[in-house]
Amino acid sequence: MTKKITFYINNEAYTVNIGADTDGTLQKELEKYIPTNKNIDTKALLTAYIQQTHKLVQYEKELENIVDSLPII
Repeated sequence: MTKKITFYINNEAYTVNIGADTDGTLQKELEKYIPTNKNIDTKALLTAYIQQTHKLVQYEKELENIVDSLPII
């Protein structure tokens, strides 16, 4: 079963299918940066996107470092 979540951006409602989020963790994580209970503007949305992209880049770097440190078998 797929789950839908609605965001309000610039006074417009956007409903997005977030897939099978059975335990609600994806929804909780999204709501940390993009609240569903109030309207946000484009600047806040872009800020949330940039913050999450930065985290992803950091995780990728950490993962590359871990993989590079593994012995070749």
